[in-house]
Amino acid sequence: MTDVTDPGYDFVPLAPDVRRVERAQACWDRHIAGTLAGYIDVTLTAEQPLHIGSGSKAARPPHVVQRAARICDRPGIPGSSLKGVLRARYEAITRSCTSLFPGDRPVKIRSSTSSIRRARLTSAVLEAAVLRSACDEKRTCPACALFGRMSLRSRITITDLAATSEAAFEPAFLPERFGPNLHHVGAVRVDASGEVFEVHRLRGRKFHLGRGPAAPTRQQVEAIPAGTQLTGRIGVFNATLAELGGLLTALGNEPASALKLGGGKAHGFGRVRASARFALHPSGAARVDPAHWRQAFIDSPDRWAEGEHRLIELHRGGC
Repeated sequence: MTDVTDPGYDFVPLAPDVRRVERAQACWDRHIAGTLAGYIDVTLTAEQPLHIGSGSKAARPPHVVQRAARICDRPGIPGSSLKGVLRARYEAITRSCTSLFPGDRPVKIRSSTSSIRRARLTSAVLEAAVLRSACDEKRTCPACALFGRMSLRSRITITDLAATSEAAFEPAFLPERFGPNLHHVGAVRVDASGEVFEVHRLRGRKFHLGRGPAAPTRQQVEAIPAGTQLTGRIGVFNATLAELGGLLTALGNEPASALKLGGGKAHGFGRVRASARFALHPSGAARVDPAHWRQAFIDSPDRWAEGEHRLIELHRGGC
């Protein structure tokens, strides 16, 4: 198989292990001493156009337009979209698991370089720490403990984010988009049948960079213009200082980096920068100082330093 030279994405290496331990703070029925609760007011500034699809279309001759999400009838970002991005980034910078990969059964793929239409993970890949076993009700990885899993409620809640001004959608064109392809996540070979790509080594967690090749077919979409500011609120409960430090890193506050949201992330869309204001309790000076949170995260055994460094490198500049 011939790889695309510049596909518009890159990878953050996987942690060699998953840190699953009992975490007393991962609950909602009581306050845990030494943790913080409250909210973080967030402002996102769009540095590129944003398209968060609503799933509906509109006929605006001569085009059929992909409509964007609306918050109170204004351009906006659903809180679930931001939460998904923050979880993906938090997983990348901590020793966390992932549930995004299928088993060893072949799945359908789309390839522009081969007639092969199926791919699967080899048994060796499925032995990777992030895939080998799941978190449970007693022992959880950092991401599942904070963002939740089946039968464990998330301690992070995010409101929808609405534009702060009279911003209106602008028309834009995106290359035709397709779902993620399994054979792009690692090194591949063709199996003995000649009909299946086998992924025999994972590259890591995939993040878009905004410099991929354009597809010949384009779609018209509604886009939030670059320069628009959107505001919302992140609620937190029973958060440790280390968890807050990791959340700030995922949010792109410290160290500074961008977030990529919505459609077209590999085509000059979706880059935003976040700023935050904190209202957390209890309110001792040391406890609400983000510098202390950052240091607590640096010192935490949950942190995956190599993953953090790579993620910041990818999204520090013009991604």
